Amino acid sequence: MTATAIPTAHRRNRIAPGARPGLTRTIRVEFRKLVDSRAAIITALIGLSLTATFAAGSFFVKDHLKLDYFLTVTGVPASLIILTMGVMAITSEYSTRAAMPTHLLEPNRARVLLAKAAALVAMTFLVNIVVKGLGVPAYLAGVAIRGAEPVWDVDWFGQLAASAAQSVYVLEAFALGMVLLNGPAAIVIVLSETSLFSVLRTAMPERAEQLAYLDPGSLANLVENATYTAAEWTQVGVGLLIWLVLPAIVGTVRILRKEVA
Repeated sequence: MTATAIPTAHRRNRIAPGARPGLTRTIRVEFRKLVDSRAAIITALIGLSLTATFAAGSFFVKDHLKLDYFLTVTGVPASLIILTMGVMAITSEYSTRAAMPTHLLEPNRARVLLAKAAALVAMTFLVNIVVKGLGVPAYLAGVAIRGAEPVWDVDWFGQLAASAAQSVYVLEAFALGMVLLNGPAAIVIVLSETSLFSVLRTAMPERAEQLAYLDPGSLANLVENATYTAAEWTQVGVGLLIWLVLPAIVGTVRILRKEVA
């Protein structure tokens, strides 16, 4: 009886008996979980539909539309969807009991969490690149339909800073998901917290300065205003401590101690 030859690609991807997958392989696996599923495909289709709607609507809002404004507006649906993916990346595994095979293959739960966070950051930048790449021809088509002249002014540093800020917000959503391990609750909080603080600042203008230190949107305000003062950096630092660092610590401890069933 002759042994069947193993293709080269399969031999290259095999793991030696007793060996555990490295961090790079774990990141690739977690990244594939984000994109290779029916839910991911449906989410992508919804995102494309909303992006097209925002793109078409932006031409009815302003007569002389700049490319920079167009790229910012068309990126809004993608940013919201990525936030929900940040939550579902961790909560869906525990709600569907998919965490068991994950930790059987990689018992080091801290490494799995790190890989999930890295995959989410990579996904955020990739989505922003795709949206902005498709936004340029869409902008040209829009101004051609309207018979207007394109305005090519783009603050590329601001666009890059906005993508970096978005990756931070995705990590905040991921951290909150680790704390709650309840997808619907975490998504509602993530999508409503910025609006809630906006209402609070409007209702209590005398406390606006104090609320700025608690506002999860302080980083977005910093990038949008592009002032980068010491006071604003301090507000961002306090906000990151409250909305990212502390939830990440609490969530990591909970995941490490949680019984996987």
